[in-house]
Amino acid sequence: MPHRRAFRLRKSKAVRDKLAAAFLLGAALFTPPLLMLFMNGGMVAGVPVFALYVFSAWIGLTGVVALIAEKGEGD
Repeated sequence: MPHRRAFRLRKSKAVRDKLAAAFLLGAALFTPPLLMLFMNGGMVAGVPVFALYVFSAWIGLTGVVALIAEKGEGD
C-alpha cells in the first residue's frame, strides 16, 4: 500500500496565491455593506435583485476557483 504522503496534493506558489486572491474576492463580494446595496427590493424579470446578485456572485466565484484548480500550474 503506497504511503499517504505520496497522494498529497502539491500546489505551486502561483496557484496558492490565485486561490488566496479568489478567497479575498469572495470575502469582498459577500461583505454586508456590499450586500446592502442590493437589498433595495427591486426586481429583474420577477427575481429579486438581492437573490440575483448573491447567486450570480456565488456561481462566478465557483467558476473562478474551478478554473484556477483545473488550470493548475499551466499558466
